[in-house]
Amino acid sequence: MRGATVSAGFPPDLPDAEVWIEAEPPPAPSSTGSLFQVHDIVLLRRTEPSTWVGIFLPALLGVMALLLLSRPWGQGMAVAVALLAAALTVGLWLAMVDRPSALRFGPELREHLCLALLAALWGIAALRPRALAAPAIAGTVAILYLPTLGYGFVYDDFVFARPWSLGELVSTLVGSWDPAGLSTDYFRPVATATLALDYRAWGASPPGYHLTNLVLQALLGWLGFQLLSRLGLPPLASLAGALAWSAHPLGATAVSWANGRTDGLVAFFYLAALTLLLSPRVNVLAVVVCYGLALGSKELAVTWPLLAALTLWLAPPLEHRAERWRAVRVAALLTLAYLAFWVSLFPRRALGRVGEAQVAMDLPADAGIRVVPAFFATVFAPMDYESWWEVSIAGLSPLWLAAGLVVPLAAWWAARRCRACGSGRLVALGVAWPVVTALPMLGMAGLDLYAKGLLLCLGFGILWGVLTRHLEHRSAAMAVALMVLPALWLGSLTRVTSAAWGPGGFLWERNTRWTRHRPEWKAGLTPEMRQLFKEQIEEDDHDDRWARGRR
Repeated sequence: MRGATVSAGFPPDLPDAEVWIEAEPPPAPSSTGSLFQVHDIVLLRRTEPSTWVGIFLPALLGVMALLLLSRPWGQGMAVAVALLAAALTVGLWLAMVDRPSALRFGPELREHLCLALLAALWGIAALRPRALAAPAIAGTVAILYLPTLGYGFVYDDFVFARPWSLGELVSTLVGSWDPAGLSTDYFRPVATATLALDYRAWGASPPGYHLTNLVLQALLGWLGFQLLSRLGLPPLASLAGALAWSAHPLGATAVSWANGRTDGLVAFFYLAALTLLLSPRVNVLAVVVCYGLALGSKELAVTWPLLAALTLWLAPPLEHRAERWRAVRVAALLTLAYLAFWVSLFPRRALGRVGEAQVAMDLPADAGIRVVPAFFATVFAPMDYESWWEVSIAGLSPLWLAAGLVVPLAAWWAARRCRACGSGRLVALGVAWPVVTALPMLGMAGLDLYAKGLLLCLGFGILWGVLTRHLEHRSAAMAVALMVLPALWLGSLTRVTSAAWGPGGFLWERNTRWTRHRPEWKAGLTPEMRQLFKEQIEEDDHDDRWARGRR
């Protein structure tokens, strides 16, 4: 056989390239074998300053971590953290600066490397949970969601990524969050303000909006850690619960869809108000202000007074209980005022919600009693978004429905078995959490938990923290192993769910089909967004034609 080397050059500023190799058969082929075979594809690039930075930066950071931590934490711990810091730096560099270098690894190998890195990050963080909580949470968000920086805009993103005048922003305080009327009417001035700030910072660049979501998700993980600590869990158990929540697939939409940040914002202020409520010295004004910002982020916040009352009842004994209950009562009054204001703004929407509730009460004939276990299975035994979306309630596996009870029952058994844990009330809170926070959604005709489930799945984190605390009393090694388990179990599901919002994902395709056939919707966009929408759709169509035509 005869081999040949084919070289092709590309301009240094070329952002993307497609390579098509074809050959013509000889006049009289001597065999019926393959016309040609590609043995290797090698990417060669010029050596630039960024190349040397990528080579030496991981080693430099690893050595710095080793030198800084070897004395206070010991050589073994310092070496582990240094190796992990170097590995994370390599991963971040490949994901954000030097993506072509990652092509040397196949997709499956890249996925396994990500999960292995995530598990190592959690395992090392377990050795110093209080000191490494923030880096572990930030690293988890980076490993799971960095690909979202290349996801682009979907659906409502094109509506809100535009310049906002001061008058328009003020109008959202007394009206719809979208004065242009292209989106559904909601009272969400806080969400609108953050999107306006994003446009001031990033313009029409989608990666900037996704970066904001990544930062918000990392802050949420830290808040979750603080809240679990205030609920009485030790540092290791609190970190285990916060990391399990950060890696839960029900939270992927809030990060992966730019405009899905409404769920991240409401969760942030919701948890901030609850954490302040449980602080050693409660500040009623600070609690109410945070709750008011949650109400201005999304309607799901209306459940806070009920959940706060339940938390105070189930939490460990706290001082200044009168002040805490006063904050809850003020929040309840604020909720009543908010509901009256919301109905006055959108009376037709309010009537529609009543109609939706009537439809929702008339469940499909095949739903039956499966609805309740299906709800808990989605929270406590999740699958990826597309698999969940495509299965009807009647088609749900009884084994999966039963699996949704494993974590709650295991946490209940652990609390009953171990008197030292004293976690029985936390188990009740973890089970009740998704039910209470989902109450505003129960009146919706189509209950999509994956699209709005970021706040709900904190119940999973609470129960996972309880289980970790139970094992920590018996074996530190077993507790660390249990803490790391969600990295391997939930990590892959979350990455797949997140990819559903990226190019080629089923939610990307679904929303693209809807928007491309709505000329009146496109006509309302700004010229800048119409052009971006056109470019994104044309690029998507080109990729589709390439795949179908093998070109």
